[in-house]
Formats: sequence, structure tokens, C-alpha cells
Amino acid sequence: MFGHTAISSSHKREGFTLIEVVVASAVMMVMFVAILGTISTARRISSITENRLACMHMARETLETMTRRGYDSSDFDVGKKYFPNNRGYCNITQVSGQRTKDVEVVINWIEPSGVPQSISLKSSYSRSLHR
Repeated sequence: MFGHTAISSSHKREGFTLIEVVVASAVMMVMFVAILGTISTARRISSITENRLACMHMARETLETMTRRGYDSSDFDVGKKYFPNNRGYCNITQVSGQRTKDVEVVINWIEPSGVPQSISLKSSYSRSLHR
């Protein structure tokens, strides 16, 4: 009789629901925070390593300079000598009963986070080897 059009009871769903968008946003936020945390930690560790290597280089350079100048130079006078700007010190002690001096070089620095750090190198010099 009358023309009826069959209406389908199942509707095709297009797009995302609000809950799916919120869940996807939360997952992306967690991933973003984890990545930023990893990058921040890597930068901090890199800074610490870079500072440590630079100070190690300064301490080695100090010991090498003393070696070039010789055992009898004023650089080998017993005592503690401070570096400029409170960067550290060089402590020279005479080994009792021997013609040897122990030299300790300490370099100080402060990390960007405000934590004070230091590195120490020791060496021994004898009159017979370091003229």
C-alpha cells in the first residue's frame, strides 16, 4: 500500500566520542611528561660530566706544569697553594726520610643545581726523576 522505506536500526558511527578523546589526551600527556623527564635528566648528567672533565683537565695540567718546571722550582715548595677565585688548591708534602714530595691537586666547582663538587688528583715526585 503505502511505500515504506526500511530504516536501518544500526547507525554508522563516525568520529570519536568525548571519552576516547580524553583518554587519548591523557595517554599522550603521560608520554610527553616521561620524555621531558628523560631529556631533563640527560642534560643534568651531561652538565655534571662536562664540569668533571674540565676540572680533571685543569688538575692534570697543573701537575704537568709542575713536572716541566722541575723538582727544585718554587712550585715544589712544601705547603698549600690556593688557586684564584677559590677554584681549589695544591698541597705539597715532603715524604719523611726520602727525597720525594707528594702533590695533591684539588679543584672545586658548583653544579648548576647548586651542589658543590670537587675532584682530587695525587702524584709523587722524586728528586732523581724530576730534575
